[in-house]
Amino acid sequence: MGNEHRARDSTVRLARCLVTIFKKIFRRQQAEPVSFKDKLHHFQRLLFSNDEALKLMASLSDIIVSGRPFSRGEIYPVYSDILKNTQEVTEHLSSMCGGRYKTLIGRVHSIKDECELKLSPAPFCPERWDCEEPDCSKCEKSVIPSPDMPYSYRVDEITFDHTREVGGKMSRLCEVHNRLNIPIPDGFCLTSRCFDDFFSQENLYLTIDEAISSIDFNDNAQVQQASRVIQALIIASPIPQIIERTILDQYDNLVSRQGHVLVSVRSSAVGEDDLHFSFAGLHYTALNVSRANLVDACFEVLISKYLPQSLVYRYMTGLRDVDMPMSIGCLQMVDSEVSGVLFTRDPLRNRDEIIIQAVRGLGTKVVDGSVEAQEYVVERSGNFRVLSFKPGNQEFRAAPRSTDGLYDEKVPDDLKRNPCLNQDQIRTITEYALKIEQYYESPQDIEWAIDRNGEVYILQCRPLAISDAVAVDADGDPQSGKADAGLPVLIAKGECASPGICSGKVFLLNRFKDLVNFPSGGILVVKKTSPELTRVLHKASGLVADIGNTTGHLAIIARELKIPVLVNTGDATTQLTDEMNVTVDTAAKRVYLGIETGFVEHADDVSGSKNIFMKSPMYRIWKNVTQSIIPLNLTDRDSSEFSPDNCRTLHDVTRFAHEYSMREMFSLYESAEHEDKQAYPLKFPVPLDVYVIDLGNGLNKIEGRRAITPDDIISKPFLSLIGGMTAPGVRWAGPLPIDIKGFTSLLMSNIVDSGRSDRALGGRSYAIISDCYLNFSSRLGYHFSRLDAYASDEINNNYINFDFRGGAADPSRRVRRAKVIARILELSDFSVAAQNDNVLATIRKIPVSQILELLNEIGRLMGAVRNADVTLIRDDNIEQFVNAFLSGDPAPALRFTQEH
Repeated sequence: MGNEHRARDSTVRLARCLVTIFKKIFRRQQAEPVSFKDKLHHFQRLLFSNDEALKLMASLSDIIVSGRPFSRGEIYPVYSDILKNTQEVTEHLSSMCGGRYKTLIGRVHSIKDECELKLSPAPFCPERWDCEEPDCSKCEKSVIPSPDMPYSYRVDEITFDHTREVGGKMSRLCEVHNRLNIPIPDGFCLTSRCFDDFFSQENLYLTIDEAISSIDFNDNAQVQQASRVIQALIIASPIPQIIERTILDQYDNLVSRQGHVLVSVRSSAVGEDDLHFSFAGLHYTALNVSRANLVDACFEVLISKYLPQSLVYRYMTGLRDVDMPMSIGCLQMVDSEVSGVLFTRDPLRNRDEIIIQAVRGLGTKVVDGSVEAQEYVVERSGNFRVLSFKPGNQEFRAAPRSTDGLYDEKVPDDLKRNPCLNQDQIRTITEYALKIEQYYESPQDIEWAIDRNGEVYILQCRPLAISDAVAVDADGDPQSGKADAGLPVLIAKGECASPGICSGKVFLLNRFKDLVNFPSGGILVVKKTSPELTRVLHKASGLVADIGNTTGHLAIIARELKIPVLVNTGDATTQLTDEMNVTVDTAAKRVYLGIETGFVEHADDVSGSKNIFMKSPMYRIWKNVTQSIIPLNLTDRDSSEFSPDNCRTLHDVTRFAHEYSMREMFSLYESAEHEDKQAYPLKFPVPLDVYVIDLGNGLNKIEGRRAITPDDIISKPFLSLIGGMTAPGVRWAGPLPIDIKGFTSLLMSNIVDSGRSDRALGGRSYAIISDCYLNFSSRLGYHFSRLDAYASDEINNNYINFDFRGGAADPSRRVRRAKVIARILELSDFSVAAQNDNVLATIRKIPVSQILELLNEIGRLMGAVRNADVTLIRDDNIEQFVNAFLSGDPAPALRFTQEH
């Protein structure tokens, strides 16, 4: 018996312990009591943060949809503020509900982690910018650099497989030598690891990233200042001895193979010389460099990654700094008799012809556009016959000094007009070029040189971007889409380097330092082209030059960016003057005095509408990030799927939090009394079931439980709203005449949502008021509106926030109603964010009289747009409705529907 008693006692004690534990767990799961005052405070803060988050989402959506270039410094703060406000929404929901919905806070953290993973630097992708996988974090094609990557390679060790290590420029060049046996200069390459290790010291990458993120790229002075700061950081950083030793050892090995040599030092960043992103001429090239100056030359090239023109180009093309690790090629100098550029196809006309541009001496004067080069148009087959020849106009040629550097040497008069290439040389260059084109299976842009012994060397090869098809005239030149602008002709000569039509005020550039003053939309007019002009090309409508080349670096970049460029006009800098309004048609080789709008609007047809930025990693990465932010999946608040666990985006989180905060407050009001805060039904000439809660001094003293009327109301903002809602002619009851499609939308809405009758005009609306404050929340059928306002004599405290969403019609009609509301509020100086059928409008810090007038206007607007979505059958109804409402019509939908 004793044992039985002891066992029974033990069981009882265990049972009591379990009961105690379960009670504690149960108490933890219960919502802690929250006072009405605190609940209201968190509700108001939740609404504010919710509105801010939705406005920011609309801004983020606009940035992505527009396709215009953006920087990390522009878009990241928007993303960060969305996260911050969404986090605040979830925290306020949890606080107002006594600790419930903490799982929603966890969802925000999870979504943030998803976004940050998408934003983290991606490993190298073999498909580069052509990859269609939007999320690099989940892609199995990416290549992680080997920790055993050496600091350098000889050119005979490099193939295209080394692209991640030595960049596209050097890997392509070495590939054609090692696979196709085409001559290139001997030399070596410093790998990306070499410079990654340099940047890893003292957090240089982080410091540089912060400097780039702070740039306003529309401010030329800011770009230049940031460039100087970054360059100074690199210059001040010590060069690790192992890197310096690598450079000099490789040079000494080159000397042991070739004897005494000087070298050219060229950039070869990962992604450089890509089909879409050439970086043509933007990075510094050091020519004729001796051993004594080689280390400094390598770091000059490295620093050039942060020159203003390179920073702007990366901004325009959406390339992040981390996407382009730098490597550097060092090649034996070719003492060139003749040098130049070859295009295996005509990039403007897309004709089956080869274009060769050549100069005497080194080829720098071709690619920088500083001289008018000789041009040979050559057939692609047979004997490579020269179809046409332009003699050019070369006064000086670049020649190497016996030590470091170059000098200009005058071209003898008897050679200026003579061809600098013979037929055998043309054949050799062309055969090499076509062999490279066939190997890479795409048109090629090739730099070449012929030394004083007649040996041909290939110095560079990259994919050649072909412009959209352009009509040509009888002479084969690009033809304007419109032959006559009807304006006086100022210039009728030159060569089209990049096709298009543009207009604007002339900015005549006399000194490079004046580029900081270049205005957005200007026409840049220069004596000669230069890659340095790229620093303002993103702001230019077009460019006109006295001298330049259609195969030069600036021309290549302009074609990528779709900026019209006219070169070799001869005298544009004397014919055009500052501030002159002009229209430029580069294909027609015409500059007109004045601006003819219809003529300019045709420019898109001529230059093509492809957007290079939308192909970029910056754009693709951020577009992917927005998929975790903007889409709304929780659309049915009555569905069992409407839960925190099913919030896949930040928009879902705000939607859930907003809905359940409203339910929390509505359930509170419907309980009739909390801490002496009674909900009074309001009787007024609008068929809405409105309940009013007075926070203090919003109502006259009310005896007992009874309905109130507007005569009982003291709250100035609420009275103003009621005044608008009850304005003569505002239709709150009765059907609107609708077309069959609108009727079908309503019918289907009732079939799909059997609870519609419970949420019709009779559904409850709530007004929380004080003498100066109003929060009015209502569901009218299928649309929801919320108004939050403060009206006092202290102007800095005054504001109106208005939120409107939903409707019963099809999505296109709901969007039209949202546009109507947005337009009317914008015309009243509200700051408006609209996304689909949701409108958020805010106005702040205006006098109390204006606040009250606008609340009256909103009251009238709420009545005017009731069920208007089903009547807005065409886009032109939007402007009709807006004009009618602003002219004083209380029921615009009825008016223009009758007109139909």
